[in-house]
Amino acid sequence: MVRFRPRTMRARFGLRVFLLSTVFLGIALVGTGLFWRARLMNDKLQGLTDHIDSIESELETLYQAGAFPSSDGTLLEFPAPEQGVQVLSPTGEELAGSSRLTDVAPAIPPETISPDETTPPTTIVHHPVFGHSLVVAESFPLGPDRYVVEAITGLSDLDRANRTAFVILPIAALLLSLVLGTAVGISVDRALRPVRQLARRATAIAAGRRAMRLDVTADTAELQDLAARLDDLLSAIRAAFDREQIFLDDASHDLRTPIAIARAELELAQLHTRHPDTAAALRSAIEELDRVDSTAAELLVLARARAAGTEGFTTVDVGDVAQRAAANARRDPNQRRVNLAVMGSGEIEGDAAALERALTNLVTNAVRHCAAKVEVSVRSEGHWVTIVVADDGPGFPAHLLENLFDRFTRGTDRRAHGTGLGTAIAAEIVATHNGTIHAANPPAGGAAVTIRLPASPVAATVGGHETGGSPPA
Repeated sequence: MVRFRPRTMRARFGLRVFLLSTVFLGIALVGTGLFWRARLMNDKLQGLTDHIDSIESELETLYQAGAFPSSDGTLLEFPAPEQGVQVLSPTGEELAGSSRLTDVAPAIPPETISPDETTPPTTIVHHPVFGHSLVVAESFPLGPDRYVVEAITGLSDLDRANRTAFVILPIAALLLSLVLGTAVGISVDRALRPVRQLARRATAIAAGRRAMRLDVTADTAELQDLAARLDDLLSAIRAAFDREQIFLDDASHDLRTPIAIARAELELAQLHTRHPDTAAALRSAIEELDRVDSTAAELLVLARARAAGTEGFTTVDVGDVAQRAAANARRDPNQRRVNLAVMGSGEIEGDAAALERALTNLVTNAVRHCAAKVEVSVRSEGHWVTIVVADDGPGFPAHLLENLFDRFTRGTDRRAHGTGLGTAIAAEIVATHNGTIHAANPPAGGAAVTIRLPASPVAATVGGHETGGSPPA
């Protein structure tokens, strides 16, 4: 069973107030309507009983004067604009009553009325004259005989009370609950406005990969205190980033300087040795030092990419960046000559140098593993720019596709002595630009790495594509 649960606090509190107020107001209003309905019914019953008592008193007076029952059979008339009355013999013969009820059958047959009843029988009927009506009948002695007096009154006002109690009041309770729920929802929404500001500022901080202050002013002391505590937290994070950057710079200098000195000494020793085995060992040592130096440099670049923000972003032509990345790959003396083509263009807001480093890593990797051809394509697709680096090699090993962009991820080919950080650096730079990166082995063969970056707003508008949303599939 699926349980409905609103996601926002505004909807949640508004719905709760609506439901609770609907129940309580409905019970209160309907209960009030039922109370007044019962009271109105009692008033009508009491009115009929009093009317019967007055008729009996009048009949007793007429009986003593010899005017009742009439000797010639003439009906005595009792005017009653809002009520009707009938005086009946035990056999049901009408002896007196209201003119409106002449020749109308009694609602309660007289023979069913026992003279021993302490409470007058009552009934609710649909009367031909009064419609929906309340009837009260009472048997009383007069001389040697007993007579029956039936009084009747319409219940149209009681029917209106019923409609009020069971229709109008519940609708009023529902509408009032809706107003209360909406008012509470709006109040909660206004109270949480600083929280949304905090969320937007935090999103901007996360997107920029840098620490900054939230600077949110709240109406309540609790939210203002929360904003102040978060600002203190972000200041501490910024200080930690700054300390990490200083440490990385110092570590890079302190690590790469002795590596450079050691390499120079090994090269000097290589120049003065004549023993082949010693020369080979020195060459191997120099290669390993080069790998250590490259790893240190790549780790420094990776750390700086993770700490980088969006400050200083400018409009960048990705096509030009791809051309420079291809040129860097061609200049690498360790790379073999292949057919390397770059096509297309697109503009984004970003760091041209960082993007060049990311694409250089991907293109170099593609050249290293291709059969004969590498293609770099750039195309604009609405609010996104897509970059695809494809080669015609054997493709990525299946077990590497899931973690290809993790640090120190390398294949089984060690000929190029890679550090396993090139793709991780590319992924971090792409993430800094709020983009996505994906690796796959196309059905046609080879390998392809696809990068999607948000296009420059001006370029997206000029291109006429107002699609927005997620990166294209």
